[in-house]
Amino acid sequence: KQNTMMNETGAELQSLSIRSTPVEAICRLGRCLSVPKRVEILRLIENSNIMSVNSIAKALDLPISTVSVHVSILEEAGLIVTEKTPSLHGKAKMCYRKNMHISLQLGDKPSNLCKSFEQQLPVGGFSLTEHITSPCGMASTIGPIGTYNRPACFFLPERLQAQVLWMQAGSITYEFAPLLGSNTRIEEILVSFEACSQAPSDQPWNTLFSVSINGVLVGETNCTCEAGGPRGRLNPEWWPDVATQSGILYKWRVNSDGSYLQDKLISATRLSDLSLREDGPICLTISVPKGENQAGINLFGSDAGDYRQSIVLSILYRKE
Repeated sequence: KQNTMMNETGAELQSLSIRSTPVEAICRLGRCLSVPKRVEILRLIENSNIMSVNSIAKALDLPISTVSVHVSILEEAGLIVTEKTPSLHGKAKMCYRKNMHISLQLGDKPSNLCKSFEQQLPVGGFSLTEHITSPCGMASTIGPIGTYNRPACFFLPERLQAQVLWMQAGSITYEFAPLLGSNTRIEEILVSFEACSQAPSDQPWNTLFSVSINGVLVGETNCTCEAGGPRGRLNPEWWPDVATQSGILYKWRVNSDGSYLQDKLISATRLSDLSLREDGPICLTISVPKGENQAGINLFGSDAGDYRQSIVLSILYRKE
């Protein structure tokens, strides 16, 4: 069956857990994944995070009608979710991965399989900012929050409604409360968020930024600017066309082997370096240093940019 749980912030946790009963659920998932093209579609969507049916058909050199059938079966099995959005030729059917982990247990004997946990914080749900410099600001789906270019506005109560946040330099920290219980061994931590540089469109500078967990540097990378490009598909109508529109969905992963960005090793920081405590928070810090041609960074929430998520923490763990 498909399990939907709610975390402490009210965000939906999605996982797919198939057990010996009902048998129909196992058979339905098995039939769905028995066709290689459907597995290829899942991989395509995982790599791109979001794809239209037309794009999938082109990538796999298949008729659109065939891909539509595969997509419908994947959606029925609970593996993807679709959404129709406006396009140049009417409406496009967009596909997202819904469940990242599938647990298959045959029989009633307990097993020490990896379990997954996910928690999502709004872009404005940070607990600490340091050395924020202008230009900076936040905006919701209905308009600006506070006054632009005043770092003090970052702690207005309305910040929790923010869907876009930007700063020239500084750091911002989000604290997650996994509450996994006792006798838990974390196998992997994944954090993800959509970001881009806020450089003017006629000066497409990169912005160097870093990610730390519990004060330990995980890695650093450059993000590019999307100002002046196509509108972010989730942006509210009032958001200016000349503003930054969307970003890249950055995925940072830490396990016992090291730290990865977009599945490529980026540093030697391991889980054992993060001082994880059973009852303690997990603190994610996004930092932008001052520097020449440092254009600042934009962070997008679940109702802005291109990806329907904000700041997400995912954990793979086992009960000992």
